[in-house]
Amino acid sequence: MRRGGERAAAPSRVVRLMLRWYVAETKSQQERRAQKELINQAFSTLLLVVMDRVIIRGAVVDRPQLIWPGYLLVAFDCETDPWRAVSSTRGVKRLLGPIEAPTPLRPGFVEQYAFVIPFVNDLTKLQRGDPVTIDAHKLADRKAWFHRMDGKLRCKILLDNLSTGPVVSVPMVQVSRVVGSQARSVR
Repeated sequence: MRRGGERAAAPSRVVRLMLRWYVAETKSQQERRAQKELINQAFSTLLLVVMDRVIIRGAVVDRPQLIWPGYLLVAFDCETDPWRAVSSTRGVKRLLGPIEAPTPLRPGFVEQYAFVIPFVNDLTKLQRGDPVTIDAHKLADRKAWFHRMDGKLRCKILLDNLSTGPVVSVPMVQVSRVVGSQARSVR
């Protein structure tokens, strides 16, 4: 106590969380169960998903598709959080890395995918023959048309307006949809 009955202010403690993202391998088809259990334990988790168009009973349906089936991203501070609990969580096989401590992902890795996925989800709605532009340096000035998806993060692009022209496979992040008056000039 100070003079006059005032209390001395408690020294402020600065708590710095060093949250890093780690990869947890999940049991077969149990990614969502593992995510739910880890959230219940107050861990931050992330399942990277893209929307995939599928035909079910003759109807085209957008369905979420995991980018990395069998894996889940978990954020924690290796020094302060009880990270060993992650490996014993229902649905989780193990954390990737040596037994002593898991190996974190490089900084910016998760943010890179969080940036890419909304664009990929939008571009998966392209129809065969839709005009697109390619942002790759060698193909930037060529006329191009969407041909089909090539996996989850790549697509096939037709470079000439003839159906027999060269088809190239490019990452979805290098493809942009052509809209408005630009679309008429490409066709």
